[in-house]
Formats: sequence, C-alpha cells, structure tokens
Amino acid sequence: MNTFKALLFREYWEHRGAFLKTPIIIGIITAVMMILAYLLIENVNVKLMGGEGIEQGLEQLNLRMAEDIKVITNTFLTGLEGLHHFVMFIVVFFFLLGSLFDDRKDLSILFWKSLPISDLSTVLSKLVAAIIVAPLCFWGILIITELLCMILFSLFLLINGANPFTLLWANTDLIGHWLAFGMGSIIQAVWALPIYGWLLLCSAWAKRRPFIWAVGVPAMVFMVRGWMAAFTFSGQAFISLKDFMLSLSTIGLNSLSPYESRADLLENIHIGAGNNGHTDAWVIMSSMYNNLFSIKIPYGFVFATICIALAIFIRRYRNTT
Repeated sequence: MNTFKALLFREYWEHRGAFLKTPIIIGIITAVMMILAYLLIENVNVKLMGGEGIEQGLEQLNLRMAEDIKVITNTFLTGLEGLHHFVMFIVVFFFLLGSLFDDRKDLSILFWKSLPISDLSTVLSKLVAAIIVAPLCFWGILIITELLCMILFSLFLLINGANPFTLLWANTDLIGHWLAFGMGSIIQAVWALPIYGWLLLCSAWAKRRPFIWAVGVPAMVFMVRGWMAAFTFSGQAFISLKDFMLSLSTIGLNSLSPYESRADLLENIHIGAGNNGHTDAWVIMSSMYNNLFSIKIPYGFVFATICIALAIFIRRYRNTT
C-alpha cells in the first residue's frame, strides 16, 4: 500500500505542472476576462448612454425574479465547469499517452524496474492518477476560481450600488455546483475508461509516436468499416455503421463533457420562461446519475480491462523504445 501511494506521489510531482498549473491558468484567464468585460461594458455604456446604462441595468436586474438571476449564475458556473472537464480530458489524454512510452524513451524504466515494484502497480498508479489525482487537482482549483469569480461579481455590484448578498449569493448554489463537478469527474472517468485503457496500451506498445497509434488505428477501423458498408450496398450495413458511430460519439461526448446539458445548453436558456433546469446543479447531477445505467458502460469496462491487461503484459517485456 505504501509503495502504491509513493507511485501516486511520483505521478503527481512529475506532472503537477499539467495537473495544477493548467486549471490555475484557466482561473486567471477567466478572472482577467471578467474584469475586461466589465470595463468594456462600462466604457460602452458611458459612450452610448451617457453613463446611465449600468445603473439602469441594475435597476432592471433588481426587478427580475430570483429564478432568473439563478439562471444567469448557473449558466456561467456550468460553462466554467464544462471548460474544466474538457481541458482535464485533454490533459489526461496526453498524460496517459506518454505515461509508459516516456519511461522507455529516456530509459528511466531501467531504474524503476530495478526497484521491487511490479508492472501491475506501475500501470495502475498511472490509471489512478488519471481518474483520481488529476480530477482532485482540477476540482480544488475550480472551487477557488468560482469563489474568485463570485467575489469579482460582488465587487462589480457593490461599485454600482447593488447588494451582492441578496442579488447574487442568495441565488447561487455554489455547493451544488461543486458537488456536480465532483460527480461529473466520476461520470467522466467511467465513460472515458475504455479510452484511457486504449491510451495505456498504445503507450506501452508504440516504439515511437504513440499518438499515431492511438488516433490512427481507430481512424483506419472507421474507414475500413465505412468502405465495407459502401461496397456491400447493404442497408443493414449502413444502419449498423450508424449505430456504431453513435455509440462511439456518445462515449466521446461523455468523456469530454459529462454534463447532459452540454449540447443544448444555450438553446434551453430562456430568461423569464419559468423553466431553466438545464443549468441547475441538482438537475445536472440527476441526469448524470441516469447516464450510469447505459448498456454501453459494461462493454467499455470489458474493453478497458483487456487493454490494461495487455499494457501490463507488454510493459513486462518491453524495456526500451
């Protein structure tokens, strides 16, 4: 157990730049864009409305229903969380892609194999780092980022004479959004497990350019499957190809962004319409929970298990590139 914990710390310290600095950069960019947007809007209002635009806007804002204010904040927070999920998947993608390849490329695998550490522990530590350590890092920085954004929103309101506690904080479910991101990280890991297993297998197998193997082989399979459907002139073949592509698209979308509202988020936001649950944290968590009962998940587990087992086997006998 202590050995496995040490392996996890190794993965964290070797990749803390990707796991920590990436969400920090996102948070800084978000805060800067908020400040610039506020200054730009204020400047436009001064030029076009004689400086009365913000005050009038706040008066109208105070007249709106609390539910409408909740939609605005939910939309912003949901979008920010979706961005973190997307970037986290990209970070984990390249982390796993180089996880077993880089050790052989720089020959550090010889050092690690000289220690009493099994290949099973080594491969599983990289998988656990991808599905637990990286999400925890992104989750912690996201909480800080959203608190910073709320503070900035509050300052903007205070500057213009509004009460941020009754207008903003009372209508924002921060705890719910933090729980939704945590649950989304679990759902993302479940759906992305076959992708993660495939990346580990490619990282263990490839002698060079694992990205070509990870992306090129599936692309070739799709092309061959499409040619077979085209040359057989079979309607059933085209239907099966469509179902196959839809299944892969579902896995890909849930891996990139596990929120069910990701595709139609903007289309379903109507201020004052009375029903805007698509960005509500608890509605999102309910939809993500329902996603766990998809028939595709057990097949993904089987595929991931086979890929991980092959990666462990290859790791045992391949020491250099």
